[in-house]
Amino acid sequence: PLPLIFSYKSEKSLCGAAHYVDRSHVRRVPFPYYLSEETTNNMHRRAYPGEDSEIRRLALIEVTATAGILPLDLLELGAPGIPHGEGCGFNTFSWRPLPAASAELLVDVTSDTGQARALYLLDAAAASEAARAAPPATVPAAVLFHDWGEWRTYPSVSAGWLQDGSGAWLIVDAEETHQLAVIYPESAALEQARAGEPLLQLLTDDSADVIGERGASVVTPSKGPGGTHSLFFTRNDPLPESRPVYSVTLPSPGSTTMPELRALTPGIDGCHSPSSSPDGLWLASVHSDDVTPSSLSVFDVSGTSVPQRRVVGNFLPNLR
Repeated sequence: PLPLIFSYKSEKSLCGAAHYVDRSHVRRVPFPYYLSEETTNNMHRRAYPGEDSEIRRLALIEVTATAGILPLDLLELGAPGIPHGEGCGFNTFSWRPLPAASAELLVDVTSDTGQARALYLLDAAAASEAARAAPPATVPAAVLFHDWGEWRTYPSVSAGWLQDGSGAWLIVDAEETHQLAVIYPESAALEQARAGEPLLQLLTDDSADVIGERGASVVTPSKGPGGTHSLFFTRNDPLPESRPVYSVTLPSPGSTTMPELRALTPGIDGCHSPSSSPDGLWLASVHSDDVTPSSLSVFDVSGTSVPQRRVVGNFLPNLR
């Protein structure tokens, strides 16, 4: 069985990508259910200590007349530093936006323990050839970033492309604080990064976490009329339980100056889930708190002053 988790499409190569999980070889373990009139056993796939668990793979799916699935073994794409026999899983993966020299996939991988992480750049054409030769294939991929943290258990990290594909944003768990950063694959210093010195530009400091209400923060990129890149995200500042929206304008590649953050939802408490317009002039956010149902607000963030709240909507049905 190959349950599909999520997929993306590459418009340039007519190729899709999917993450699937195979548990068919895992031991079937009975779990009793006592709440019915008679006790019944529900069977679940569970590996005992020392046994192999589920197989997780990344597959390329060719969208052609002779469509086929080209499985790429995830274990061959393990984060550097993962002990032998330890599994790993995907945080996310996404196609590089057009235009690009070739169809490239950004793949974010974390070990099952959460301690090791790696960010890969995978060439779809080279991966397809390798998969055809001997599936599941050893993936020809460049390591853009990797790190290790013994303190980690459940890191809330993610990654994605800037709007034009010139760089990638990522949330890093640096010294127990989740910070936003950017990396540029075509940088001349990439060889240095591959040698073990991550070529990262941190965009937030360690005074608060870049994090969402449940897990990693939603991060949406935009590119303004002047060609400047901005990222919109949530951060638990000023209160640990809040998730207000901030934006940051990316500095020039190689800059060592920490950019200034802009608070976009001051005075609106609770947890936000933001989405910016492609040009970065508008922000939509679904937000709620412990006593307020979910509402949608739209903000005009085109100026440099306090963002103007233009639209407010509550989508709860009338329960009277």
